[in-house]
Amino acid sequence: MTCQVVVLDICFNNSYTFIKMKLYKRKILARIQKLIGKEKGLVLQGARRVGKTAILQYLQDGLNRQGKRTVYYDLAYPDVLANLSRGAPALTADLTSKGYANEEVYVLIDDLQQLKQRDLFLGSILELNKNIHLIAASAVRVKPPPPLKVLEVSALSFSEFLEFKALESAQ
Repeated sequence: MTCQVVVLDICFNNSYTFIKMKLYKRKILARIQKLIGKEKGLVLQGARRVGKTAILQYLQDGLNRQGKRTVYYDLAYPDVLANLSRGAPALTADLTSKGYANEEVYVLIDDLQQLKQRDLFLGSILELNKNIHLIAASAVRVKPPPPLKVLEVSALSFSEFLEFKALESAQ
């Protein structure tokens, strides 16, 4: 188990914010990282406050370190939600405005449960744009169409909790 300090590049209100935070590597990350190259899209679902956002941020940092292009959307922000609520074409237009037209890009979407028609949205994203690799997180169950794969994220296991506590004590 490792702890890593990362600097995240997150877009809020069309401006970029750099956040420095400490993230702990969850056991489920190894399973997710194996699927990233094989699956066109992943949806992480689980109860609130189990670490889905931290997992997305850890994945974004890892992909950036590999030289992959990533874009992070947090639907907890009303302007981001309003834009993506217009559907997959709005996402494609936003990616194009960021310089990602026809380029391979990893799109990370947090708080997917905020979208009213999330299942339709998920299906149309990959249909509209073949260059997108999607990783989304939702606090409610979703029924995404194939080829999207759903992974359940649970709360920290007791062993993870003890390992994280030991890491914090050592620092």
